[in-house]
Amino acid sequence: MMGLIILILFYCMYTICFIVSRSFLLKIAKVISYFLALIPIAAVERNIKVIRAFQISKGIEPRSVRALKLDYFYYLLKNIIDFFKFLVIDPEGFYEILDMDPEFDSFLDDYNGKQGIVFIGMHLGNWELGPLVGFKNQVKMCSLAFHQISPVLEQLLSSLRRRYGVTLLHQRKGMKEAIQRLNKGEVLIFLGDQDGTKSGNFQKFCGMTSSFPRGIELFVKKTQAKVRPVVLVHEGDNYKLIVEPEIVCDKNRESLDFQSLHEQLADFYEKFILLYPEQWLLVYDRFKLRHNQHLEKIDLLDQVKKEHKEIFEA
Repeated sequence: MMGLIILILFYCMYTICFIVSRSFLLKIAKVISYFLALIPIAAVERNIKVIRAFQISKGIEPRSVRALKLDYFYYLLKNIIDFFKFLVIDPEGFYEILDMDPEFDSFLDDYNGKQGIVFIGMHLGNWELGPLVGFKNQVKMCSLAFHQISPVLEQLLSSLRRRYGVTLLHQRKGMKEAIQRLNKGEVLIFLGDQDGTKSGNFQKFCGMTSSFPRGIELFVKKTQAKVRPVVLVHEGDNYKLIVEPEIVCDKNRESLDFQSLHEQLADFYEKFILLYPEQWLLVYDRFKLRHNQHLEKIDLLDQVKKEHKEIFEA
């Protein structure tokens, strides 16, 4: 039943996006966002509260909660519209509204020189459209991903990603193949801004102690791949691809001390959340209190509880 509902919704959206112009759909999205912004969603409220407090701590005047929610829901709807408009129907339209970072040329030089590259991304902007950039430039890409709960949704998403040259690898079982592909000079897409579970690297993130995935450590340890942060951000109705300078990992490879690597990655995530807070994945409850048992084991539970009390009970 769930699979049938997903198929019906998918083909309804496909039909609407095929028939109706993108400009008109985006106008409708702006109207709908006004109503969505009125709905209290716990994860959204928590994330915005943390981000605004972090902005204030950095001397940045935060926008109102209402303004952030309006833009967030607009960009969320825009992501869905453009998923169908560009990934499903016509990718050529995407290239017409994309502003490319000049730094992308240096990435292509490395890639054409058979250099493996870990593209560090985050759940900000429209990450689903990122593979279209690689596809146009004939870049071989792979990505670690968990299977969707619905087999039908998994099949739909997987077929679209494969269409644009992305080889999907299981988040855990595919680590060995990811290393092999990096050593052959391919590109690995790694979104590392979500929770890293109890076995992750715990550090400050937007002023809160959080866990980050450790998978990046294995790629640095087992390959000579370069690490390049990249985001695809919304610029109004258009997009801009931003490629950050390489994160130098030589010392990490020699010492196998990955703390500085994780700190640099957290700095990258924080930088873009400060710049584009309304474009981050706010419906994901990133700052929820979790891993209590493990936090107690590593003597961080009291500190984390204090941070949550100061932010959420202030």
